[in-house]
Amino acid sequence: MADSALHRDQALHNEATARAMLSGYHDWAVTATFYAALHYFEFWLFSRPEKHGETVPLPQGVSQHSWRMRYIQRNRNSAYKFYSFLFQRSHEARYLSGSVGPTMSGQAPALAMVSASMAKFCVDNQLHEFKVALKVDLCDLLYSLRLKPATFETVLATFPNVKAFESATRDQIQVKLSPSMAGELIAALTAAGKTPA
Repeated sequence: MADSALHRDQALHNEATARAMLSGYHDWAVTATFYAALHYFEFWLFSRPEKHGETVPLPQGVSQHSWRMRYIQRNRNSAYKFYSFLFQRSHEARYLSGSVGPTMSGQAPALAMVSASMAKFCVDNQLHEFKVALKVDLCDLLYSLRLKPATFETVLATFPNVKAFESATRDQIQVKLSPSMAGELIAALTAAGKTPA
C-alpha cells in the first residue's frame, strides 16, 4: 500500500504526463489527468481513517471508482463536480463511449471523442480546481509537519488554503484551534523552522 508521499508523487507525474500529451495525444492527456486526480484524492484521503481507497471493504457490486466518487461527494462535495467531470471525460476517451459523429479520416476514434481544447480544459481548469477543493498544497505542508490526525483535519477545515495558513500568526492559531492542537501545531511549525509570528 502506498503512503501519502507516493500518491502525491504519482499525481505529480501523471499531471506532468498529461501536459506532455496535450500535443497530439489529447485522449491520453485526459486519461492521465483523471489518474492524477485519483492520486491527489488518495493523497488527501491518507489523513483519514480510511487511509487508502484500495483497502476499504466494498459492498458487493461497488467498484473502487464508484466508492471514490461517493466518498468525494459525501466528504468533499466542493471537489465532486471536478472529479466526476474528469472521470466521465476519461471514460469516454478510454472506452470510446459517448455520442460522436463520423471520425475524421485517419484520426483515431478516441481523438474524435476528446478534442484538444477539452483536454487542455481538463488539465488546466478541472484538475486545478479539484486540487484547490481538496487543498492539496495545504495537505502537503501538513503531512510534512507530522500532526496527529485530529489536528491535521481541524487545521485543514479551519484554513481555506496554504497561503492563509502560512500567514496565520501565533495568536490567530491559538484563537482558531483548541489549546492542545494549537500547541502541537506551533511546536511542529517551530521544529520545521516555520515559527509563526
